[in-house]
Amino acid sequence: MKPHPASLQRFLFEQSHVRGELAHLDDAWRAVLERHDYPPSLRAVMGGPRVFLYDYRQECRSNQQ
Repeated sequence: MKPHPASLQRFLFEQSHVRGELAHLDDAWRAVLERHDYPPSLRAVMGGPRVFLYDYRQECRSNQQ
């Protein structure tokens, strides 16, 4: 299997004032699983996709003051 390097992709939706980051940790995640004996239910929760969105309008308002 071809290794996948870790990557980080930032994004910004200007019209909705939302920004975030998309992280790809395939090899790093596999290395974690090899070193720890997590129960299958925990592995599924920890390894699933996560979405964190940040509305930066408040930050913009704070910086204008």
